[in-house]
Amino acid sequence: CRRVPAEAPATQLWLKKPRLWNGQADPYCYRCTARLLRGDTVCDEVSLPFGFCSVSLDAENGFALNGKRLRLNGVARHHDRQSEGCAPTPAQVEEDFAILQDLGANAVRLSHYQHPQQVYDLCDGAGLVAWAEIPMLAMPAGNDAVVENARTQLTELILQNRHHPSICFWGVQNEIAMMGEHLAMYRHVRELSELAKTLDPTRLTGAANLYSVPNSSQLNFLTDAVGYNIYFGWYYGELSDYAPFFARFHADDPAVPLGVTEYGVDCSPQYHTDTPACKDYTEEFQCLYHETAYAAMQADGRLWGTFVWNLFDFSSAIRDEGGVKARNCKGLVTWDRALKKDAYYYYKACWSHCPFVYLAGRRYRNRCGAATEIKVYSNQPSVALYVNGQLFAEQTGRMVFTFAGVPLTETTCLQARAGECRDTIMLHRVSAQDPAYNCPQRGTGNRVTNWFKRQDAADLFPQGCYSIGDRIGELLADSRTAAILEEALPEVVNNPRARTMGGMTLMRVLDYNADAVTEEQVLAVNARLNAVPKPE
Repeated sequence: CRRVPAEAPATQLWLKKPRLWNGQADPYCYRCTARLLRGDTVCDEVSLPFGFCSVSLDAENGFALNGKRLRLNGVARHHDRQSEGCAPTPAQVEEDFAILQDLGANAVRLSHYQHPQQVYDLCDGAGLVAWAEIPMLAMPAGNDAVVENARTQLTELILQNRHHPSICFWGVQNEIAMMGEHLAMYRHVRELSELAKTLDPTRLTGAANLYSVPNSSQLNFLTDAVGYNIYFGWYYGELSDYAPFFARFHADDPAVPLGVTEYGVDCSPQYHTDTPACKDYTEEFQCLYHETAYAAMQADGRLWGTFVWNLFDFSSAIRDEGGVKARNCKGLVTWDRALKKDAYYYYKACWSHCPFVYLAGRRYRNRCGAATEIKVYSNQPSVALYVNGQLFAEQTGRMVFTFAGVPLTETTCLQARAGECRDTIMLHRVSAQDPAYNCPQRGTGNRVTNWFKRQDAADLFPQGCYSIGDRIGELLADSRTAAILEEALPEVVNNPRARTMGGMTLMRVLDYNADAVTEEQVLAVNARLNAVPKPE
């Protein structure tokens, strides 16, 4: 800091109009140095960056930085990586942020814990709007020690990091309604939000809710920002459900600023198909999912921002999905950071200003048939596709360019050209589908949505009686219906993961556990529930 001259009046400011930290447009930081002196000897010294900025949020106009609206196009980041686990080196942390900047994102959700100082410094320098949060992932009733721990962590997070101008949100909870909601939960979240405001009144407080949290829930009215973690088309529902979900929320809670704090699907780059479908774990379905889901989010002008889950694959000891154990593979980049999946380049086309062109499907080398479909991602206005050196077709458009009927020869050289940008891949024509492209443990997807099409909904879900259309938390709370579920569906009801979905309907929980039940079982359980009247 520049010192005020000794003769200057006490009221004189050393800096009348500070230069603002303005995100990626101008991530300007100052530095404050404090020294402890004994005579002329420096005994200790601390030097910290800081910056000046203002942030605001409202339901209609979204997020604003220094008074100007900024749509947050973000990703979430877990810090672990292959070989190093939870102890990446400073150079590897820098590599993570180089990838994030190459992607073109302007925001990052630092999930779900405090990150090293280097991370916040990198956010400051890169102009990334940061959501910093504490690991408040469940809030059981009657456990004051959990809440006290959350208060301590939130206090330390803020006091240690409030000088970072990039941090615009203090996240106070993530999916705490796993076991259902209760009155103490609302009180504790309000207290955490107020604590954050007391320690730092200049930032926004935020909460990330499960999809199952009702629009009317008090959890949507306790923080400045509300985000939902939603996975339509993967864990439940259909890809077409995003826009209706947003519309209903805006109609029910018109004054609540809404964002999307998580969305994504698992993908293993070795799996491929011409007919992508839910739970096939292919690169092609991950691309289809993100193209569809993000388009719905972009079309909603009231959303303050979105965060892809996740930038990188990360470890998760309890998972065994898509042929991969102990890992969440929803990342746009692999756990070792060595491979950027095709969906990464979709977002680069949406967000990056650096000209590029990218041919998707490069790992789907062996293809059947006389022709195939080729997808190209680019942020340029037109793309030309060359097949074995000859121009096949040229298209104008935005982000996604799809070329149908591209002829395959025994060995086919494809080149995409967009302005001065070039990208080339090689494909091979084969007589049969390569079995290496099929996931050995393919999920069943959203089977339950098709189970009841042949029956009348009024018969399945009679008014005044229980059914699989009721929330599982409500069914377990009534001893009559809880007994039915314990007897008929013990493998589902006693699954700890199912019990974390208390706000979801039993139908959705069964959908999530579709491998464990049959249609006949579900219909029989529904009939027994229909015989139990709801309390007056």
